[in-house]
Amino acid sequence: MKLVILLLLSTLAAAAAARTGGRPKLRNFASPAEAQASVKQLQQMDRKTLFAEWRAQNGKAYTTPAREAAAFAAFNAAVDDVIAHNTQPGAKFFKGLTDTADLSWEDFQATRLMRPANADALTAQAAAGATAVETAPAPKHGRKLAQTVPAKWDWRALGKVTPVKNQGSCGSCWAFAAVAALESKALITGTKFSGDLSEQQMVDCVNTAAGYSSYGCNGGASTDVLRYVKAFRATTEADYAYTGITGTKCLETSASPAAAGSITVGGYKVLTKDRATIQAAVASGGPVIIYFSVQSSFYRYSGGIYPASSCTGTAVNHAMLVMGYDFTGPTPYWIVRNSWGNLWGMDGGYAYIEATADSIGTCKMYSGLIQPLTTTAVASPAPVPSPSPINTVVVSPKRKAPKLRNFASPAEAQASVKQLQQTDRKTLFAEWRAQNGKAYTTPAREAAAFAAFNAAVDDVIAHNTQPGAKFFKGLTDTADLSWEDFQATRLMRPANADALTAQAAAGATAVETAPAPKHGRKLAQTVPAKWDWRALGKVTPVKNQGSCGSCWAFAAVAALESKALITGTKFSGDLSEQQMVDCVNTAAGYSSYGCNGGASTDVLRYVKAFRATTEADYAYTGITGTKCLETSASPAAAGSITVGGYKVLTKDRATIQAAVASGGPVIIYFSVQSSFYRYSGGIYPASSCTGTAVNHAMLVVGYDFTGPTPYWIVRNSWGNLWGVDGGYAYIEATADTVGTCKMYSGLIQPLATAAKA
Repeated sequence: MKLVILLLLSTLAAAAAARTGGRPKLRNFASPAEAQASVKQLQQMDRKTLFAEWRAQNGKAYTTPAREAAAFAAFNAAVDDVIAHNTQPGAKFFKGLTDTADLSWEDFQATRLMRPANADALTAQAAAGATAVETAPAPKHGRKLAQTVPAKWDWRALGKVTPVKNQGSCGSCWAFAAVAALESKALITGTKFSGDLSEQQMVDCVNTAAGYSSYGCNGGASTDVLRYVKAFRATTEADYAYTGITGTKCLETSASPAAAGSITVGGYKVLTKDRATIQAAVASGGPVIIYFSVQSSFYRYSGGIYPASSCTGTAVNHAMLVMGYDFTGPTPYWIVRNSWGNLWGMDGGYAYIEATADSIGTCKMYSGLIQPLTTTAVASPAPVPSPSPINTVVVSPKRKAPKLRNFASPAEAQASVKQLQQTDRKTLFAEWRAQNGKAYTTPAREAAAFAAFNAAVDDVIAHNTQPGAKFFKGLTDTADLSWEDFQATRLMRPANADALTAQAAAGATAVETAPAPKHGRKLAQTVPAKWDWRALGKVTPVKNQGSCGSCWAFAAVAALESKALITGTKFSGDLSEQQMVDCVNTAAGYSSYGCNGGASTDVLRYVKAFRATTEADYAYTGITGTKCLETSASPAAAGSITVGGYKVLTKDRATIQAAVASGGPVIIYFSVQSSFYRYSGGIYPASSCTGTAVNHAMLVVGYDFTGPTPYWIVRNSWGNLWGVDGGYAYIEATADTVGTCKMYSGLIQPLATAAKA
């Protein structure tokens, strides 16, 4: 469908372009005349037609009308900016409609740049770890330096540069610049390597946990990469593919053999801050890494020489690579390789930047000034004659596949254990992968997943064979994640339970206590001993928050959906969690942080003041958006709702019991333990909990107090393959004021919902 839409857009744009004198050139201008000709076409074209043309050229598609409208608004502003800039008399550089013309400057900053850093501090850090510091060579007898160092140099012309790459929505430029420098150094020195080294290895492995100063997609130091590669190695892209997400674990360890085509480096040197030194070093030793202060004018750069006068920033937020220079014209300039893909800038991903004669450089580019020393190939192991033991398994057709999770009884859990013990682990991993549709991008990731899975099997067997186990563990769809990885990708950052509860109470419409028993009756006689809103059809299907700590939004949205079903409010049947992740944050006056956690009460306050839109209108991405796409200017989608507020409950079992049965599901906060993430049946006991902080939000949708151990029926947001009954947990209902794993925190219940016209 996306392909059909793009073809249609391209056809419409081509027809319109024919009416305006040909298809417009949108970027990469070789001369002022070319930029001016483009401006005339931009001015003559209808903006929607132009947007269609740009989308067709860049293969752009948007998941919802709201996202498309936001992209068009940003694109419209970009066209205005390009026209205004390129028509200025004497413009020294040109702007163009790059492949990020649908991003505002604020969105671009948040998704493509490092967090700002002090240029002098990064330079000092580089010098501290350098093998050498280099100054400009003395001129030969009777000659000026300009006569001994070429006035023009370009490593691209000598074939010593690899293709430009794209860092995507991740501030990993520090890794890309360092890896590109290593690749060029290997080509210059004749080191045999794969031709494409891994940036993701650096994003995952070169971090504070390993003793470095870098932070993955939030920025880092290119010198960290060179120190790491000197001490270990740089593996290949084929071995460790780029994802553009900060990984929770380094998959390239000393235990894993070096992939063929890996390299190491002898260290690096830093250059003194003057043009002559950089000029000589580039020509004699290869490309040089720089730090740079990206301005709003630079992200649309599309030709010309970017001048020092364009810069006002005091901090650096990007890293690039000087590949050459041209000092033969009136304005000397550096040839700089970027990592924003080959559709940006000039010549397929490059910029020409004014080479100033001071010690600062255009936009502080005389910062860092790092050059790798000699590279060396890393010996790879001898080829393995047999196929990979993980990928190649023999599954007997006569053996019944074991039940891996969701156990209804101790007998079922015990039967599963016997099968797990009898099944070869590689065969078991293959069956689990088939059941869960798992695939891994590299052998290293597959090996890490298998190691985590192996540990999970051991844990399940050990737990489920304990005499008198009150609950069961299973091989859920995250059995390939260690507890540390699960914590980092599925839970909120830990929060104080009492503080969240107090925050909830402060914004509540009402506080509810248990109702007084009727005359001559106990409370147990007036409130049902067993209740389940699922049985009444008042619960929507369980969803999956994925690798984002957005449980606070999922719990609140699920509560709203159930309340709408209970009260008969007409709505879509599926409300948007992504709206809450993007819109309910500190910038809007709330206390929530997208995928890093938040407060479900923030959602209810927001929906009371505005509305909750539909999933179809604002689809889930599992990434904290940089902009809220549901604004007061956009009309409400059919099926949207609002809410009258919420009430909080006092911390006792009778109050919660009565409120659930009479008013609907109740939101709780919870302290997830390592035992809980593999929960697969039984009643999860209070004795399993040791945590003092809450890190998750869920929804109590019922209870059963008829047996020896009363329990709550709790809806989770880890998908329908987790827990029991397709995404639920049975959790012991304690009679204290704390609850199992601090679950008597929050205790939030929405008031009546209403359809939003």
